[in-house]
Amino acid sequence: MARTLRRGGFGLAVIVAAAPQLGDGAYAAEQSIVKDVVDEALIKAGVPPSRVAATRKLDDCLDRAVDRLAGQRETDQAVADAALVLCG
Repeated sequence: MARTLRRGGFGLAVIVAAAPQLGDGAYAAEQSIVKDVVDEALIKAGVPPSRVAATRKLDDCLDRAVDRLAGQRETDQAVADAALVLCG
């Protein structure tokens, strides 16, 4: 599991660093792979699958909401608050 988590963390760092060079589709695909690895590690560590799935759905909703709202001239906090309202 530690090896999987390290790979997932490294993968996430690589994706974040490479994001400006990746197209939206490539970034989304790589991000999805990292999330799958992390979810698998959480389940192997004993986190109930239903909790992992629910958290993943919330995270995905927040990602989409922030992407949609981030172009506005609002503070970071306002964007985060609006994303929580949209996903809550």
